[in-house]
Amino acid sequence: MANVNAPLGARRTMADDDVHLEIFDVPASDGTALYVGDAVKSNGTGTAGGIPQCIRAEAGNKILGFVRGFVPSTTAGTMYGANYRVANTNRQVLVNTHPMQEIEMMEDADGGALAVTNIGQNADIVYGTANTALGLSACMIDSSTAAAATAQLRILKLVQAPDNAVSAYGRYLVRINEHERVDGGAGV
Repeated sequence: MANVNAPLGARRTMADDDVHLEIFDVPASDGTALYVGDAVKSNGTGTAGGIPQCIRAEAGNKILGFVRGFVPSTTAGTMYGANYRVANTNRQVLVNTHPMQEIEMMEDADGGALAVTNIGQNADIVYGTANTALGLSACMIDSSTAAAATAQLRILKLVQAPDNAVSAYGRYLVRINEHERVDGGAGV
């Protein structure tokens, strides 16, 4: 059975021991919409009240965590309670920052599908078109970057499900390989 091309971003697995939700602020100056399942990185600053800011992480960035939800907005002119952050609006997000979180993510099959020989390798992320109706990300494993070299994600295994196979658009269990708080590199 062929896998379905339906990216849902970074989805939580059933494990409850790898959750560490923190509130972050996304500044109105950021022109990129944010969805549940998007990877984020620190913005290097915070609000006047001391809440750290984050923005969407792109390929090559160290990852702080993945968006798990949004704090309802009470600001006039914003979408109160919207299930995603509209571009150029100030919004607070809930981010799972646990460095060892294991998440399910679909691979993009761009340049070829992942193979069993990619298990244990690393890969970067790539984004497709998000689902604004559901507020879900289209963050995926960039299959063309899978290699032993350093990259954002570590590919752990194929998700064991009857509707999933090692082929195009397979869903894999991954964890953050280049985490902002663990990697030991330079600060933001």
